[in-house]
Amino acid sequence: MSNAALTSTWHHERRGYVRCRTIGHSWFDYDSLWTPQFGVPLTLRCERCGTERRDTLSSYGQLLARHYHKPQGYDLTKGEPRLSRDDFRMVLLAIRQEEALRRGDLVEDDVEDAS
Repeated sequence: MSNAALTSTWHHERRGYVRCRTIGHSWFDYDSLWTPQFGVPLTLRCERCGTERRDTLSSYGQLLARHYHKPQGYDLTKGEPRLSRDDFRMVLLAIRQEEALRRGDLVEDDVEDAS
């Protein structure tokens, strides 16, 4: 993975995008103002990045349609490198290590020993 690929990904971390792209969204049901043309609306929102999953259900609970509304900047821009799930895992591990250093859970020597 190149440093250029990491630059954009680190930028997105502030909004929880790396965690969502690595381990998936953390959904909770959410009241939303959208109305489907037919069926019953069910909205889920990610607590990390704010993505909304808008499902349209039949009166019997069958999924009729599903749409996602992502926050601005969630999708990678044209020409931006596409990272694999493995790449995102490596970025997340680096982020967690940096967070632990900031909290004082790790010291620089621990980081070098783990390498």
